[in-house]
Amino acid sequence: MASAWFAARHIPMYLLAFGAGEQSGFADRLVAKLHPHPDLVIFDADPYFTGEESIPAQAISNDPAGEEKSARATKAFLDDAATYCRYLPWLCGRTQHFYRQYLDGVVAHQSENRVWFNKNQSGSYPIASPGAQDTSHYDEYLANARALVAKFQINPRCVVFTIVPNSEMDDTLPKYLAAHLGGRVVAPRIDGLSTIDHYHLTPAGAEVWSKAFLSDLQPVVQECVGGKLAGNTPPSG
Repeated sequence: MASAWFAARHIPMYLLAFGAGEQSGFADRLVAKLHPHPDLVIFDADPYFTGEESIPAQAISNDPAGEEKSARATKAFLDDAATYCRYLPWLCGRTQHFYRQYLDGVVAHQSENRVWFNKNQSGSYPIASPGAQDTSHYDEYLANARALVAKFQINPRCVVFTIVPNSEMDDTLPKYLAAHLGGRVVAPRIDGLSTIDHYHLTPAGAEVWSKAFLSDLQPVVQECVGGKLAGNTPPSG
């Protein structure tokens, strides 16, 4: 949805988000290497600015050639999975083969019946009100956020902090980071949303929340990207 929304406005969008619980340490490496200069940056602060890296990112950083070889070998195995599964069904029952759809970000499983300890099963859990937030690491998050944002050389007002609804965090951290860094908070509150696992919104919930987020983001986009918008009146989100 976000990619289509930005494309309709002729604004190129780049996704600097990864799975496996990725944190700001890996993004810091990439930004230092690529030196991007965006007009607008959006961060999900859930909590992201730990300065650390996920286990997959650490493996890539420590042995990039070896990890690439392993990834290619895994892909080759999965490409021929039908042959292996015919003779070793127990092996296929312990593999996961899925991808994230480009247009809406929904995770699609190519083999719905392959389940590893029920990890492919999705539920529907109404979001509970998060309790009191643990702010003990906020100063550390702030320091890491300040260091990463500085690499973009961007107007602070064009740095947006958000939080995707879940049962553990509210918008306290995004507000804290925005207040100290001069950024904005765009985090719409919508009742009645559910998650598939207490952390990730259901596809229907993600669509509802994303529409609200993009609508609230519109004024920031107009201010920060301005002349790059298609026409004087961008299409409504």
